[in-house]
Amino acid sequence: MCVNNVKEPKQKGEKIMKILQQREGRTQIEVLSVIVNFQYEQDINPRITDITKRLPLTKGAVSNNCQKLLKQNLVVEIDKRYSLNEPTFIDAYKEHLEHYFIREPLVNKFKEKIEEQNEIRTETKNKLNNWLSDSDNKQFFLNILLQALKATNKTSLIQTLREVFLYADIIVLRLNTYLDEKNQFKEIIKNLAVCMDHQHEELSNIIKDKYGEKQ
Repeated sequence: MCVNNVKEPKQKGEKIMKILQQREGRTQIEVLSVIVNFQYEQDINPRITDITKRLPLTKGAVSNNCQKLLKQNLVVEIDKRYSLNEPTFIDAYKEHLEHYFIREPLVNKFKEKIEEQNEIRTETKNKLNNWLSDSDNKQFFLNILLQALKATNKTSLIQTLREVFLYADIIVLRLNTYLDEKNQFKEIIKNLAVCMDHQHEELSNIIKDKYGEKQ
C-alpha cells in the first residue's frame, strides 16, 4: 500500500467531507468498483485500458473519472496502474458513522432504552479507532466496505460513495443478525447496530398518531 502525504487533521477531515458530499452520479463508483475487483479478486492493479474493457465507457471517460478519484485520494496511481487507497476509504466510512454516534434525543416512550443506547454510542465512538488498530479487525471492516462497493454491479440504487456506505450499514445490521455471539467480531458489529438504531422519535409518532398505543 502506498504511503500518502501526511495532512493536518483539519485538512484531512475537510477532504473526507467533500468525498462524502460528492453527487456526480454512478460513473465514478462503477470505475472504483472495477478497480477493486481487479485488485482484490485478481491481485492486479489495473490500467486505464483494463478498466475500459469492463465498462460501457470510452477510454477518455474512464481516465477522467480515475483522475477525479485520485484528487479525492480514493485511489493511488503507480506506473499508470490504479489501486484503492484503503486508509482513505476506511476514514470516509468512519466519518459517515459519526452521524450514528450523535446521542439520540430522549423520547418518553423509549427513554430508558435510548439512555442505554446513548452510552453505547459514546463507548463505541471512543473504542473504534483502537479496535481498527488491529489488522484482523481492519481487514474485516474493509471487507464489509468492499462487499458494499461490489453491490453496485447488481443494483442501480447505489449512485454515490455515501450510498455505498449506506449499503454497508445494511450489511452491518444483517451481520448482527447472523454472527454467532462467540464470533470475534460480534461485539463491535452489535454495538454499531445499536448506534444505527436512531429512529425512536419516528417510531413513537407512528405508534401514537397512526395506530394508537399498544395495550
